[in-house]
Amino acid sequence: MQVGILETGHLQQELIKSDEMAHHGHDLIIVQRGNVAHAHILSVSEKGENKFSAGATVYAGTVVEEGECVLVAKAEGGANRYDKIVAMIEESEKLKSGTENRALQLADRLVPWCLAGTAAEKGTTRNVTRAISILMVDFSCALKLSMPLAVLSAMRECGEYHITVKGGKYLEALAKADTIVFDKTGTLTRATPQVVQVVPFSGCGEQEVLQLAACLEEHFPHSMANAVVRAAKERGINTAIESMACVPWKNIEMVLPYLDTYLMDIKHTDQEKHKQFTGKPNGLALENARKVALSGQTNLVIRVPVIPTFNDSVEEIKSIASFASTLPGVKKIHLLPYHRLGQDKYDWLGREYKLPEILPPEPEHMELLKKAVHSVCDLDCQIGG
Repeated sequence: MQVGILETGHLQQELIKSDEMAHHGHDLIIVQRGNVAHAHILSVSEKGENKFSAGATVYAGTVVEEGECVLVAKAEGGANRYDKIVAMIEESEKLKSGTENRALQLADRLVPWCLAGTAAEKGTTRNVTRAISILMVDFSCALKLSMPLAVLSAMRECGEYHITVKGGKYLEALAKADTIVFDKTGTLTRATPQVVQVVPFSGCGEQEVLQLAACLEEHFPHSMANAVVRAAKERGINTAIESMACVPWKNIEMVLPYLDTYLMDIKHTDQEKHKQFTGKPNGLALENARKVALSGQTNLVIRVPVIPTFNDSVEEIKSIASFASTLPGVKKIHLLPYHRLGQDKYDWLGREYKLPEILPPEPEHMELLKKAVHSVCDLDCQIGG
C-alpha cells in the first residue's frame, strides 16, 4: 500500500510505503481509494464521500472504497500503553538468568514423570490417597517458584544497599566475575575528585597551566571542572566567571564556592523585550542573580552590555541599576558599550550578522547613562570593565 503524508500542513510529493514509515503524533495521512488503513492509524476524519464521520474510529485493515480519508496518527507505533506492557514482558524474559531457565526446563521435564508415577501408583494399589501423595511431594512447582523468589530476594537486598539490579542474569554474571571495571568513577568517589599534580609541557610552569585550565573549566558544572577551579583557588590563583546566569541554579551552586568574582551580565529587566531580542526570557537570570548575592560566597559585579535600540535608553539603564542596588553585597556596575569586534567571527563561520546597521554608542551618551545610574543608586559605576 502507498499513502501520502501531510505534516504541518504540507503534502509530501513523494509517496512512500506505509510499512516503511513511522507515524508521529498529529501526523495527517491520506489514504486513497482502494488502499488499506495502516495498522497504527486509529482515527479518521471525513474528506469526500465516506460513511465515517469526522473523528470516527476505524480498524486496522479497513479498505477505503470511495473518496479518500484524512487520518490522524495519535501516537507512534509501539508507543501506546499495551505495546509498552508487551515490550516490558518480553524484556523481562531476556533478563532471566541461565539458572532460572534451566530450573524451569527441569521442572517441565519432571511433570510427565510425576503424572506417570501417580497413574502407576493408582493402578497398582487402587489407593487414591497414596496416588495423591506422589503429587504432594512433586517438587517441579517448588523449582518454578523458588528460583524467581531467590532472584527477587537478592535484588531486594541489593536495593537496600542502593544497588539497582535489572535481572537475574546480571547477578549470575557478577558471581562469575573476578575483575570489575567501573566507568563512572563519580559513583565511587562521591563526585569530589582532587587535583594532585600538574604536569606541564612546552616549557610552561605549573601555575600558568593551572591558571589556563581554570579559565577553561570554570564555566562547566562537571565535578572534574570543579576540581580544577578548586585547585586554582587553593593555590592562590584569582578565579572569576562571566555569565548571564541563565542556567539551572545547581550549575552555579557547584562552582560558586571557588569563585573570587562573578561578573554577571544583566541586559534588561523587561522579560518580554529580553525574549524578543535574545530568544529567552530573563526571569531565571534575575532570580539567580539574587541567589548569588544572598549566598555571600563571591564578589558579584553587575555588567550591562549597552546595545542601541535594545537597552540604551536612560529609563532602561535606570531600571537595571535599581534592580542591581537591591542585591545584597553588590557594589559595582559596569556599562559596556556595544562593539562590533565579533562581526569577523560571523563572517569566518559563514553566519549572518544580524546587527549590521547598529553602531557603538557615542561616549557622550555613555556618560549620560552613567549619570542615570548615579541618579537612582549609590553603586560604583564605570564605563567598560
